[in-house]
Amino acid sequence: MHVVVFTFLVIATLVVMSVLFVFWILVSIIRGFARLITGPGLHKQPRFSGPAMHPIRTSAGAMRACPRENCRAQNPAAARFCRRCGHGFEPAQVVRARRVAML
Repeated sequence: MHVVVFTFLVIATLVVMSVLFVFWILVSIIRGFARLITGPGLHKQPRFSGPAMHPIRTSAGAMRACPRENCRAQNPAAARFCRRCGHGFEPAQVVRARRVAML
């Protein structure tokens, strides 16, 4: 009796897995045809949208010029290298601010 139940469970599991696999294949084929019709550039979205994917946003006034005489390109204040010539910038000074609790 136990062998029959075990065999039935194994066969049922294989059938369910096969149905799910066929469904996955059909969805993949349909998505492929949709990409062929609409074009590949419309569906390019990053899968991870955490903070590492977003560029550093600075205000319009937070710019600094490259220190090289023959470059002088404007760069964001948070940049570590010049956009035009690749010259490395000095690290920005860190100013410690004392915070006081007000009651």
